[in-house]
Amino acid sequence: MKNYVFFLSFIIILTIIPFAYAVAPPKTSLQLYQESDVIVVGSVLSAESFVSSDGSDQTKYAIKIIQQIKSDLQTDTIDVIGFGSKDATRHLSDEIIFEQNQNVFLLLYESDNILYVSPYSKPVQDFEPNSSFILAPLKLFKAGIQTDQIHCKSNLELIIKASNDLPACVSHDTANTLKNRGWATNLSQSRGI
Repeated sequence: MKNYVFFLSFIIILTIIPFAYAVAPPKTSLQLYQESDVIVVGSVLSAESFVSSDGSDQTKYAIKIIQQIKSDLQTDTIDVIGFGSKDATRHLSDEIIFEQNQNVFLLLYESDNILYVSPYSKPVQDFEPNSSFILAPLKLFKAGIQTDQIHCKSNLELIIKASNDLPACVSHDTANTLKNRGWATNLSQSRGI
């Protein structure tokens, strides 16, 4: 009986473990921000399925950038690779397949000068990056993010407190008032640019 229970437990574990590793573990917004090389909101211009050299199903996306959240990209369109394909017969649970003309929130990581889609990326209708993902600038700064990599919500401006070089996101009117009083500077002024 003990051997039967052990054997049954072993079979159950072998069945569950592959599925457990296929699901992306939960992470905080700060962890995702720090782990991602590029974070953008974009619109899928094209999606072309292909089989990579290692035999895995992938999709090459052309993305028109709508909003840069963490990026130093100097272009308005990018090509990225996503794991999985709409043409594949089987999908892993963390493969996200986007459709042409769909707006997407992309967490990207770079490998060999190619941007890959993280399994934490989502369609925009499921996620509002302007209110849900952009983190407080002071929190990012204290986590070691450089001020030139900190972005504010679209209706706010990034300023730097003159007395201690700490970042803050404020309305454009408030930014002008604080700059006029000498309390704050623009990012470019704080760096001497």
